[in-house]
Amino acid sequence: MRFLGTRSKRVQLPGGNDVLVMEVLDGLIRTTMVPHRRAAGITLCRAIVRQHLRLLYQAINQDRAEHKAAALRLLTAIVRQSSSSARELQEAFNFAFAVCLPFAGRADGAVPAESSFE
Repeated sequence: MRFLGTRSKRVQLPGGNDVLVMEVLDGLIRTTMVPHRRAAGITLCRAIVRQHLRLLYQAINQDRAEHKAAALRLLTAIVRQSSSSARELQEAFNFAFAVCLPFAGRADGAVPAESSFE
């Protein structure tokens, strides 16, 4: 996952650091939930939603549970940051994306055994 760099030049992180990067971003967002740091957190959330959703889709679509869990924790942190961050994520996130289809349509809301997030 490439979370560093400018739009014109991206920095490729070495393999295996995707989960670490998502966990660090999750931690940064959680530390900005205090009133005097909220603006920085909203800016960070906005940048992730506007520029890196495709990479989060890829992480959710991974076979490895730790990638899925880290991406979902990061998305949860974005939603918890503020109502404006939650609204922006709701408007930008493609809920009809193929990765969400295995969970859609289950009346009991159960997650299929092959898709567990242990």
